[in-house]
Amino acid sequence: IRGIVIHRSDQSKPQLPITWKLPRTTIEDTVLDLIDAAPTFQAAYGWIARAVSRRLTTSAALRDALATRSRARYRGELVVALGDSDGGVRSGLELRYVRDVERAHGLPAAQRQARREIAGRVHYRDNWYGEYRVCVEIDGPAFHRDERVWKDKRRDNLNLAEDAAETFRFGPVEVTELACESAAMVAVALTRNGWEGAPRPCRRKACARR
Repeated sequence: IRGIVIHRSDQSKPQLPITWKLPRTTIEDTVLDLIDAAPTFQAAYGWIARAVSRRLTTSAALRDALATRSRARYRGELVVALGDSDGGVRSGLELRYVRDVERAHGLPAAQRQARREIAGRVHYRDNWYGEYRVCVEIDGPAFHRDERVWKDKRRDNLNLAEDAAETFRFGPVEVTELACESAAMVAVALTRNGWEGAPRPCRRKACARR
């Protein structure tokens, strides 16, 4: 069939229902197969985020499936990433924020996917530093749709009006190439609101010279 690409897998499980006439892989093995074919780890993590956020599987099930494989691309990163998924990280960009902005620069750990009630409505924040009243939202390409932009800006305004919480919105550039600059901005806001720690330079040479 034109447009169909077949990928061979040795992970099909014989214990799957016999009503399935063709052998199929489990969801967990399918996710790991897709990760093996991903061009970058950020793209690979996207498969984990999709599967877990849609409740097709769990991080624990993916870890178990990973443990049965003698070879796996990005194994070290996956072990860390699956733990992050348990903590509420739901996209490749959010993972980059946690690893390359927050942890790499010694910032305190935020609460992921934090449930908050603002003006009588429930909202979920990607990264919420509750003690310091700072929010960090990570926006992918879908953010640029007009309706989504309007809703998110309104939520940010409500957030500021209700409890004076500061909100940063970072996109792909801010959590990759400009990760150090983003960390510096968040650190300033945290310090202004009572954080007594100090950010540290990451392994990037340009960051170490700051």
